[in-house]
Amino acid sequence: MVQFKGTNESTAGVKICRQALHPLLALVAAACLLSIVGWSGEVTVWQHWLTILTGMAFGLQRGWVFFKHQAERGERRRLGFHAAAALVVFFGSVVLLVLPFSSLGAWSLGGHVFIQLTVLISGLASMIYHQTRFTARAFHPGLVLLVSFLLIIIVGALLLKMPRCTVPGQTCTWLDAFFTSTSAVCVTGLSVQNTSLFFTTTGQVVILLLIQVGGLGIMTLT
Repeated sequence: MVQFKGTNESTAGVKICRQALHPLLALVAAACLLSIVGWSGEVTVWQHWLTILTGMAFGLQRGWVFFKHQAERGERRRLGFHAAAALVVFFGSVVLLVLPFSSLGAWSLGGHVFIQLTVLISGLASMIYHQTRFTARAFHPGLVLLVSFLLIIIVGALLLKMPRCTVPGQTCTWLDAFFTSTSAVCVTGLSVQNTSLFFTTTGQVVILLLIQVGGLGIMTLT
């Protein structure tokens, strides 16, 4: 009886880690990554420590889920990829923790971005794998299409409003940001600004990603 209770508690702990902690860490990594790419352009002290804490928590969480989760061979193989990525992220975070922040040098930005991207991609991959729990509900297909495109447009506009998305001296208004994001997601090709002169490389990458996501959505619908 005690063993059965312990098993249930362990399963509940794994479920909480997978459905709550993992997406939370991915969200924190995304926020930290955007703050570097879209605002500061370099790693600050608070971003440095947040990256370390996120990376170490991600490594421990993924490792614990891998060893505690009782799954079939295919599922365990998938979790193994996450665990391997978590191991690399954990040791990378330890290196950042041990070395003084002032002595990290030019590779500091690349190391921090790598950790954040790995945590973010792992969270997105897990969400995509478990998306059937969301799509299995009784949502109207038309409503799912409209809401998904609307959310992508809003996220795209917010990204284009980041200071480092426009060249120095230029400001992207909310109207321009929403128009550009809508045009990119709907793959219409319209623009109110000269993309090559008004947007920086960061802004152009955001627009390209919006085009890819929107084009993929249209092809999936078709």
